Amino acid sequence: MSKQQELVTALEKARRAIKEYRKLLYHLWEENEVLRRALKIAIEQLGAKIPEEYMPMVYEEHYIDEDELRGMKLAKAKEQSRQILRVAVKLILEKKAPVGYREVVEACRNEPGLKYLSPETITRALRKLAELGFLSRPAPGRYFLGKKLIEKHREIKREKERGEKEKKQRIVTIDLFYGLRS
Repeated sequence: MSKQQELVTALEKARRAIKEYRKLLYHLWEENEVLRRALKIAIEQLGAKIPEEYMPMVYEEHYIDEDELRGMKLAKAKEQSRQILRVAVKLILEKKAPVGYREVVEACRNEPGLKYLSPETITRALRKLAELGFLSRPAPGRYFLGKKLIEKHREIKREKERGEKEKKQRIVTIDLFYGLRS
């Protein structure tokens, strides 16, 4: 590998690391802001006053350009949708029946990453997942497993069966090999 290629590789790794650190920083800023608001509410309910220097800081978006911020928000929304899908599928499989908005929203309240999401955000994600084919709508406001999930499940099942067949063939081959040697 030439020096130029090594330099390009090193720069690419550094760029990816910076991007990941910025995502983490953004996530930590958001979490910090939520915690500060919760603390402020708790202190106000106790009737105490917060000194001005401890008031929540305004999030300064100018440290991150708009494209990166938009990308981070999209990545966060995708991850939240994955988590909501996981919760919905778990409920569907437990009940073996379609689930409604309220059931999913209540179940999301028990998930660490989804506790603070508004019901509107969760229902919007459910509708989007249904549009994408991960969930189906047997009735308005009710959701069941969609075509994409069922196909993926079948694909995984086939791969497992193939893997087990290959494993059995290897065992038979080994048995035949050792049987012929003795």
